Amino acid sequence: MWISKAKGCRPTGKKCGCGPESFAGNSSHVRQSYRSQSKIGKARRASVLVVELSKAALEHGRNRVMGTLRNVEETLTQRVANGMNMELQPKSKAVVGPRDMKLSRAPRIIGQCGRAG
Repeated sequence: MWISKAKGCRPTGKKCGCGPESFAGNSSHVRQSYRSQSKIGKARRASVLVVELSKAALEHGRNRVMGTLRNVEETLTQRVANGMNMELQPKSKAVVGPRDMKLSRAPRIIGQCGRAG
């Protein structure tokens, strides 16, 4: 059961419809994580998406994911579309557009040697 902790919601044990705004900026974090990757890391993420989306049995599910992915990063979406041999889907309507955030080395797998942490 999903219970929102958004401002104005009380934990009543029932589903509450006031939570989506807390997830509205999620594409910003995904965008930051993708853009912070090395060239190899970006290729790996695109490859993983191609593999996982190719397992989706329903075409409308793949199309919806691809439309949402366009709100994250166009270059990633194009790379996945090429790997899936499919047309770019229309961009999904976003409640809040993604923000450009400062890049971070933290999500990298490659290039972390010698980093204290």
